[in-house]
Amino acid sequence: MTKKKAIVFDVDGTLIPYGKKGIDTKLVEILNTLKNDYYLFVATGRHMLELSDLGGVDFDAYITSDGQVVTINSGEVYASTIPKDDIENVVRYVTKNQIACAFTEMDEYYINFTNRKVEKYHDYVVFNTPKIKDINKAIDGEVLVVTVFDNDYEVKEILKLMPDCKMMRSNQYGADIVSAKSGKGTGLRKALKHFNISNKNVIAFGDGENDLDMFKVCLKTCAMGNGDETLKKEASYVSSDASEDGIINGLKYFKVLED
Repeated sequence: MTKKKAIVFDVDGTLIPYGKKGIDTKLVEILNTLKNDYYLFVATGRHMLELSDLGGVDFDAYITSDGQVVTINSGEVYASTIPKDDIENVVRYVTKNQIACAFTEMDEYYINFTNRKVEKYHDYVVFNTPKIKDINKAIDGEVLVVTVFDNDYEVKEILKLMPDCKMMRSNQYGADIVSAKSGKGTGLRKALKHFNISNKNVIAFGDGENDLDMFKVCLKTCAMGNGDETLKKEASYVSSDASEDGIINGLKYFKVLED
């Protein structure tokens, strides 16, 4: 029988509590059981290369790089890149003003230099710091995400130079800039279309500001107790913290699991 329902999960701060590495084993067992009745998706700011700690759960779709890339287990891949004029502008600005800035492409993640804020960002989400490279290579590349490690003023100044883009922030240490035409919501719509699932039959779990785009697609949404206050206001249900069975309690609220 074809499954007609799906559950989509953010990763950092949702599936994996901040400061932890890997999904809790109890939750892994539950997710593998749910696959009998639901398609399971992840929607994350992480690059596809940074998803080795998902506990062996075989997700049906991976919405990565804040929705810029959608990888379906059947092998289909959808990708949205940032216009080259915008990339050239940001490379010049961050080089001139000595701002730490990382660039994500399909097969690599690199940065101009690191500092304490870069280190805190990657400690917070527990994945590897990007390699230091000449970021001029981004001008001729296919960039999915630009991550700026600076204050909101500098991020807004950079956005003025990237008219075809928008900003999404998942934590206080770095801001992700992506194509204005993409986002977790856009990626989720592509995954739902692929599997022929109505948004009425989807439950979304998240914690960050960058999950708002995804929440707008779904009628049933669950914010973690540790989540962004703006996201909580938009959620159908606010659960406990991710580290305190936030997903499990949310699944019980939506009657996916029994109490």
